[in-house]
Amino acid sequence: MSKGIVNLEIKDYVIRFTESHPKNPSHVLRIGEHFIPSGIIDSGIIEKPDEFVKILRTCVKKWRLKRKSVRLTLPDALVIIRKQSIPSNVNREDINRYVQFQLGETIHLPFQKPLFETVWLNQNDVQQDISIISTCEKLVQPIIDQLEDQKMKVVAVDISPLNYYRLFYHRGLINEEDHTLFIQYTAKNVVFSAFEQHAPIFLQQIQLSSTDENVTFGATMTKNDFNRDEVFLEFDEIRTEIERVERFYQYSMNNGQQAFTKMAIVGDHPYLGEVVQKLSDRTDLEVVTIPNEDMSGPKGIEMEEKYYNVYGLAMKDGS
Repeated sequence: MSKGIVNLEIKDYVIRFTESHPKNPSHVLRIGEHFIPSGIIDSGIIEKPDEFVKILRTCVKKWRLKRKSVRLTLPDALVIIRKQSIPSNVNREDINRYVQFQLGETIHLPFQKPLFETVWLNQNDVQQDISIISTCEKLVQPIIDQLEDQKMKVVAVDISPLNYYRLFYHRGLINEEDHTLFIQYTAKNVVFSAFEQHAPIFLQQIQLSSTDENVTFGATMTKNDFNRDEVFLEFDEIRTEIERVERFYQYSMNNGQQAFTKMAIVGDHPYLGEVVQKLSDRTDLEVVTIPNEDMSGPKGIEMEEKYYNVYGLAMKDGS
């Protein structure tokens, strides 16, 4: 990792960052979080730019981010991931050009001006499968512009599923043969993503109604900010949705020939530990997590799960 690069995520309700040692991204030097009042960002879109600028200035000053290079995690709400079949005679080096040409014809993305990357998966005599990871330039650019207005330079952009996958793979918890369902259980939503052959092929998110949409967290976020009964009443609904995602992957995406082999659970919800236990008790899949004590933060202290996203971002590009 180059000197002076920080890893940043901006959610609807919080900004978090890590900065690691220039030559060793697993050695975290600094971490921080700053909660955002409700209504300033909604579904990844900056709704109140002036208020957001004030918060960003506070973070830049507090964390000494001016003139830093930044790796940025895109808000999940601005990301679409889908598996796509294309003709087998399209050369690999021409896949991006083919997708661009077919947008609006045989390939449909819900953005007017999509930015996208493709990952090649497999091929037979008739077709080849790719994963398309896309976002909307019009929605992402304002976030980048705001960071650069504060004298930061965005040098890389990534997505949270890949950040988490990178972290779990680096620790030997998943491998290329696994078909993994990642579940991000956050304070305001649950994000599902599916991985095969190291590539994300599916992403879906569900808003949590048990979190008051108008809630504004203080200096930190604790269980006291949530009603436990409501959290786990809604958890039963989420468990039903997980079963639906599992069936969709096995039968709709794989014709009944392949199911998930592992379930990885991450997130920043204060009740995440109980969520993991309840899911482990109600699934036949191997459930994998990374305990806090296995992650070392600044000065050797344990790193909380809420920082795993930006920690995995630090490992981008094989750092």
